Amino acid sequence: MPALTRADDAARQPRSLRVVVASHREIVARGLVSILADHPEDVVVSVASSLRSVGPTVDVVLYDLALLDDTGPTPLQDLIRAAGGRVIGIAEPSDGVHRNLAEQYGVAGCVPTGAHGGELLAAITAVAAGRRLPRPVEERGPLTPREAEILALIVQGLSNAEIARELVISPNTLKSHIRQAYRHIDVTTRAQAVAWATQRGVV
Repeated sequence: MPALTRADDAARQPRSLRVVVASHREIVARGLVSILADHPEDVVVSVASSLRSVGPTVDVVLYDLALLDDTGPTPLQDLIRAAGGRVIGIAEPSDGVHRNLAEQYGVAGCVPTGAHGGELLAAITAVAAGRRLPRPVEERGPLTPREAEILALIVQGLSNAEIARELVISPNTLKSHIRQAYRHIDVTTRAQAVAWATQRGVV
């Protein structure tokens, strides 16, 4: 039986996953890079100069969901397509609306900013293998992704007509979603819905 060469031995070793961080917040970008620097045998991490620079050679993208406020959904959706769906949203623990929206747009799952290195690495490994991340039951909240999206627009002060145009749905469909959302959070008026969302820090 021939002896193994160094090349054979290297081929048997799993390669490090290539991870890219997409964030306009330096404290978030540097924090993620620093956490993952403790696992050099598992991941090679860098910060994206722009979302357009992320291509299919990247294994997993860590996307700061705060970017949605500046760019809207289109760049994230383009990124998800470019990365083959292997995008993890990085969300503030109380930011249910951005998390719901990102999951609706197609991220593989979300990790809170307070996660420790082991949790983050486990999430990266799962997504790189093509799996979606389970969402903790306590974080799901009572709203569907569409209801959360509508509630966010209500909090921003948009009228029903403006929301219907924004989401390209009929006024009657919008009213149905609003009624369902109100039932889910146990409120009856627009002011109560805004107060509910504000008090819980979900928008």
